[in-house]
Amino acid sequence: MWSFSSSRSVLGILMTSLLVFALCLVPIHAVRAEGIESGALSLSARDDGYFLSADYRIELPQRLEEALLAVPLFFVFDYELEQRRWYWLDKTVASGAVTYRLSFNALTRQYRVAINADGPRSASATLNFASLEEALRLISRVRREAVLPASALDRGERYRLTARLRLDLSQLPKPFQLNALTQREWLLDSEPRRISIEPR
Repeated sequence: MWSFSSSRSVLGILMTSLLVFALCLVPIHAVRAEGIESGALSLSARDDGYFLSADYRIELPQRLEEALLAVPLFFVFDYELEQRRWYWLDKTVASGAVTYRLSFNALTRQYRVAINADGPRSASATLNFASLEEALRLISRVRREAVLPASALDRGERYRLTARLRLDLSQLPKPFQLNALTQREWLLDSEPRRISIEPR
């Protein structure tokens, strides 16, 4: 015969099951999506030329945050603009790269980003940040002015812009390069992102 104590026992089992299920869900939402994810990419015309803009989201794995205390990390953003040609191979109209050297200064407890860009308007700069998040925010927002003259692209033609942001393992010290070969968290790469452009 069904009793009140039996109801309390079943209710207790259900409550315990729901609690365990809820606890299992917490780590899933708490885990960070580590790596580099591509965001918006554009090439816009201005009076002084074409302006390139690319956004990313960077989440460093814990192991790389620890390594940064001892060695700098190098991020490379590269792009290529091609003219699409159905009758022949695509023609490269412009290309370039920006290197970001991210380091940590133990004396000042600050993060430093040194920027070196090539292309028609090469430039270099060094900026200091109080937190790693601020330094990564700078690297994740690529802005290049006048990557092409205003008259470089022909109206009616089709072009393809390819951009990519990655951690350059070749600039790490040799011991870290060897570790990177066997540890997936070192392989940070947004993978190439492509957009089509048709000047009007």
